[in-house]
Amino acid sequence: MSWLLQWVLPSDVNKIDDMYRIDIVQSIKKLEDVTLKYQEKVKKIFVWVRLHHPFSIRQQLEFEERWESYIREKTQKEVELISIVRKKENVFDDELIEVDRAMHRICIQEPFGEIVLFSQLEQPELQQAVLIEGVKTFSNQFCLIMQDETTGELVYQQFYDSPYKKSWLQLFQHLIHDYNYAGALKLIEGLERNQKTEFIKLLLEVQHLRENFNFEEAYEKFQEARRVHRSSNLKLLQTEIILQHLNGERGEQKKDLEQIQELYRHIKALLLKEDYPSFLTRFYRAREAVFNYIVKYGADEEINISKSATIYQFIDEVEDLYEKGKINRYFGVYFYIKSSNVANALQVRNKSFIGHNRKPISKNAIFQEYYGTKNIKIPQATERFFGDTRIMLRDLGGSLDDNLEIMNTYLIELIVSAAREGAVKVD
Repeated sequence: MSWLLQWVLPSDVNKIDDMYRIDIVQSIKKLEDVTLKYQEKVKKIFVWVRLHHPFSIRQQLEFEERWESYIREKTQKEVELISIVRKKENVFDDELIEVDRAMHRICIQEPFGEIVLFSQLEQPELQQAVLIEGVKTFSNQFCLIMQDETTGELVYQQFYDSPYKKSWLQLFQHLIHDYNYAGALKLIEGLERNQKTEFIKLLLEVQHLRENFNFEEAYEKFQEARRVHRSSNLKLLQTEIILQHLNGERGEQKKDLEQIQELYRHIKALLLKEDYPSFLTRFYRAREAVFNYIVKYGADEEINISKSATIYQFIDEVEDLYEKGKINRYFGVYFYIKSSNVANALQVRNKSFIGHNRKPISKNAIFQEYYGTKNIKIPQATERFFGDTRIMLRDLGGSLDDNLEIMNTYLIELIVSAAREGAVKVD
């Protein structure tokens, strides 16, 4: 079986040019030697690196492109860089959650691969997290390799009966990483009813209802959750404000804008879990919603636009309104949302089984149509799509936030804390 080699860089990275730092150079040289020795076994290399602070979107893309290209040139293997941002509090549990999310994604992409972690002598915390979550996720498909300092020989350790084996908590985490709130709700049905489990259950129901765009009931469940657990934090406060906007408590325009932002939150989630059919369906609806918002709020006076038979006729009518000077706002949004990039990507939907054809949906086709080139990797294409979305939403007066991901992390923190305190009794 081919190796999916896991390589953890020895210390935090502060800037892109740290690739020339002596400890990083030495680690990559060692990786090059190992790959050369076992070139027939190594299928792909996952290089784990901890960032001392988050990069901007543009910096992150440049960081991944330069480092992956550099390591690929050295090893002659496919390379994927996985970056974990250091937490301000330096809490190891938070790092475990981030690593588990990445391991879950690797498991979906390579469910039958042999995961091989090459142990570094420095034993950084990130390597410990990769070891723990790797064994939990892959069980006996996971192997740790250590090099004997005296002989230079490699020592293999397989984990057939590990203290880190997959557990109920691991399954809960994987459901949350997949945004599968219905599955998580099913999983906690058998738990003892108490304040902590009831709070978790209610928050899961909130997220599940948001997923189905049932905002009124989601807000009711959220208020019920706040009565069960009265202490507050920024995560809950942000979610409460979003639900208030979605239910029109702060005006109709705020409601309409928040509904567009919520569409894009779920579009982001669908891209992260690589559900491309659902992504195209939501993206199509989001495009319609943005055009409707432009017509409703981009004019100085109310415009009555006829209901068009097709989206293309509707776009023509909106273009006519811009040309006549009846709409005088959101020019950047208009040109982006009507662009051939967006239109061509959505044509993949129309030509597929969810449109009017029988073709399967190809993620490569989506991003090739969106960018007009094959020379882009899917993770980088996804990040650029998010970048375009952020600019568009900012022009509307909104933003693309991480609320769903923040709430996912919070739900995992809650269940882990409840298990430690004995409020949740699981294996």
